[in-house]
Amino acid sequence: MLVNLRKAVVNPLVLYGTTLFLICFLFSDQVGYLYYLTIAQLFFVPSLLQIVVQLRKLDKLILATGMTAIALLGFNMPYPVEVFGAVVYLFATFWIAGIGIDRFLKRGFTNTAELMIDLGLVYIAIGGMWFFAYIGKFDTGFSEITTWLTAIHFHYSAFMLCISVGLIGRVQMTRLYKVCALIIATGPMTVAIGITVSTTIEIIAVSFYVGAIYALTYCIFRLKFPTLVQAIAVRIPLVTLCITILGSLLYAYGNFSGNTIVTIPNMLAFHGFLNCLLFGTFTVIGWALQVPVTKQKPFNFPASKIRGKLKNPGAHYPGLVDQMADYTVDGKLPFRTIDFYENTDRYQLFASVSWSVWFKPLHLSISLSAGRRVN
Repeated sequence: MLVNLRKAVVNPLVLYGTTLFLICFLFSDQVGYLYYLTIAQLFFVPSLLQIVVQLRKLDKLILATGMTAIALLGFNMPYPVEVFGAVVYLFATFWIAGIGIDRFLKRGFTNTAELMIDLGLVYIAIGGMWFFAYIGKFDTGFSEITTWLTAIHFHYSAFMLCISVGLIGRVQMTRLYKVCALIIATGPMTVAIGITVSTTIEIIAVSFYVGAIYALTYCIFRLKFPTLVQAIAVRIPLVTLCITILGSLLYAYGNFSGNTIVTIPNMLAFHGFLNCLLFGTFTVIGWALQVPVTKQKPFNFPASKIRGKLKNPGAHYPGLVDQMADYTVDGKLPFRTIDFYENTDRYQLFASVSWSVWFKPLHLSISLSAGRRVN
């Protein structure tokens, strides 16, 4: 178990990120709460990423470059240099999102646990965009601190939590788990929509999100883990969320009612600190102790290993093979099978193609777009 932990955490990429964070912490003049996001970018993200994905050398190089840019942003740099550093990190997050999309395209909507991991990898790119907007001081319609909070939200509540939920699903997947996963998967976006559009939507979205966190915590206490140490380590992050998420609920209620209950400084001092110290740290440690094996079987298309050279090109051949008996051990096959392979030109192929249900909204959008281009 400790071997797994050392392999996941004590590796060149994570050690590099840890060194960069210590340099920033000891020598930079960042405001204290900004380190909550910095440690996620330099330690939590690369650590958790390597737990769920086998990275290539190119992947590690791109991530290390993005991490270097983050470390440099901890010091007072000219504005153009800061924006360039944010762009470099943004590219690294898009690269991670690309890994998630690639995983999804090879599998589709066939496994909720793996889909949650894919979604977490994609969400980090949104965090990168909000961080870029914060560093560039772009007008997002929100205050500077809110822009930064949105960036940290997509690093912790989207990237880290979705991957953690996916790993829980690898251990056991129940109906309650799938409902919780759906709410948590859409939570970062529905909460963001609520903040932008309506406080009513915000309070409803946060309420569902809080309910899903508590239900998922109930689920994880019913799971069996290989060791007691891992069981405790994996449960600590969700118990922490059960406490800190109440601050988010009170903050959303304050926006809804117009009576301030929890302020942003309060959230940073309590919610941010505990999520960084307990949720972030133990999420990495807990899953690094022993990574659950995926139950997703790879899709392999069977292909014959028989190879040969075509004789008399252009000549007519009635079938795929001359005699099926040459390819069977006992020669006992149904007549129709033998006839198909020896007299293939007597058969016709008919295909009935229909759109999958999940693709129909996209198909409609494509059709409407095509119609507009024609007009």
